[in-house]
Amino acid sequence: MRVSALNYNGEGPKSVPLSIQACVIPSGVPNPVLVSSTITSITISWGSVENDGGCPILSYALFRDDGANGAISTPVDVGTIANKPYLFEHTLSLAALKGKVV
Repeated sequence: MRVSALNYNGEGPKSVPLSIQACVIPSGVPNPVLVSSTITSITISWGSVENDGGCPILSYALFRDDGANGAISTPVDVGTIANKPYLFEHTLSLAALKGKVV
């Protein structure tokens, strides 16, 4: 975007361009907090983002590691959480295997 001024004698020089994005990715996502746990489930909560990037939040996503100490990149309960921008708490069911929760 640029601006110029106009008077009786004509148009003056244009301003330096300004680059604007009306909507960017959200930032300031708070860390999840453990609310409660059992041998087969955990309940976590989280707060809203600090900055929505100029657009309403559409959804949140939860991720966990692969169970083998890998990266925290495995999506969890995608269909249950998707399209619920006001969801700030979720209970995850965990599979019990030989006395261990995985």
